[in-house]
Amino acid sequence: MVFYLVDLKIYADGHMDCLGEIDMNKLKRLFASGKLCWKMPPNETLFIPYISRIWTSNYQNRQESDDFIFKVIENKIEELKNGVSINSLCIDEFRQYLIEPSDHNFLKLKNTFSQLPSDKRALFEHPPKDALLKLMETEEHPSREEREYYLRDYFEGQWLELK
Repeated sequence: MVFYLVDLKIYADGHMDCLGEIDMNKLKRLFASGKLCWKMPPNETLFIPYISRIWTSNYQNRQESDDFIFKVIENKIEELKNGVSINSLCIDEFRQYLIEPSDHNFLKLKNTFSQLPSDKRALFEHPPKDALLKLMETEEHPSREEREYYLRDYFEGQWLELK
């Protein structure tokens, strides 16, 4: 079977353009029918118009369910409506958590962080060094000194606001 790479354009009003105008319900039906997919099955051919054909490996990097892509699309629609991206929101919530490390702020940050694609969760540095990624993976809360360092390093000295 040959798969074809197609564009999915998303608009703030919730409409999309992918092989014609569609909405979220039609997109879900296309995914359910197999006419669209976002994860390639192993050992299949992907045709990229005007470029080449590539073959997929049997290594599946993405662990998210198909519902995850719908959440990503819904987040993109909200971002287009409001002008605020999930990345920006996550960064702001991380800053707020560093200033005031309450359970409420941590859970709010954790919820927003979970909406990021798994391969795009390192927002500040490369994955092994990223402070936010480390916090989410270990749930080990940084000390006051570490919080001061992160605020000074990532947020230009806002550590003065620490509680």
